[in-house]
Amino acid sequence: MECGAGKHWTEDEVKALLNVWSEKNVQNYLLGATRNKAMFIYISNRLQEFGVFRDWKQCRAKYKNLKYEYRTVKYARNSGDLGKTMKFFQELDAILTSEVVSHPTEEENASNAPLSTIFNHAHGNLASHSCECF
Repeated sequence: MECGAGKHWTEDEVKALLNVWSEKNVQNYLLGATRNKAMFIYISNRLQEFGVFRDWKQCRAKYKNLKYEYRTVKYARNSGDLGKTMKFFQELDAILTSEVVSHPTEEENASNAPLSTIFNHAHGNLASHSCECF
């Protein structure tokens, strides 16, 4: 079942995206990356394991939209508007706060695949690979 580009994300689809996004290897990669198409291909393929069929562009757009909405709510709250909220704020706060606070240890860095590995897996069939490719 393919989802159209204009189809809204269901709550379960967003939860699956947040689940993948919360993985340390994904967070570490996205933290400073500007060229991240390969990571969103990886995320799209990982989402298929949860029964979510979105292409990499849809995943990137949802990631950007959630991050923008989160920052808007966070800024409002820091400015005293405690009534401003969004769905999944707590989950996003945990993910995005850990991105800022945590720095990968040498062990985590060693376990992360180099960019070439991500590209090779992103353009192949990831469904047959486990997350251990990172």
